[in-house]
Amino acid sequence: MVSEKANDLLNKFGSAQFDFIVWNTPDNLVARDKARQEISDYIAELEAESERFTVHGDIERQDDKWIPEVQE
Repeated sequence: MVSEKANDLLNKFGSAQFDFIVWNTPDNLVARDKARQEISDYIAELEAESERFTVHGDIERQDDKWIPEVQE
């Protein structure tokens, strides 16, 4: 499932791409490139968030394997 933000960004890019193809003006090229950059930035945010959760998850899994020392 695609998030609402991702869907909005994809629609924005699709519209900018269409305008660029149909009208092929410098302004439409800038709009298309800006939309593409916004999508790239959003993907980078998601990847960083995913990495943060993965690292945190690995730490938790290591903690789960820890066996306390028994003092006699």
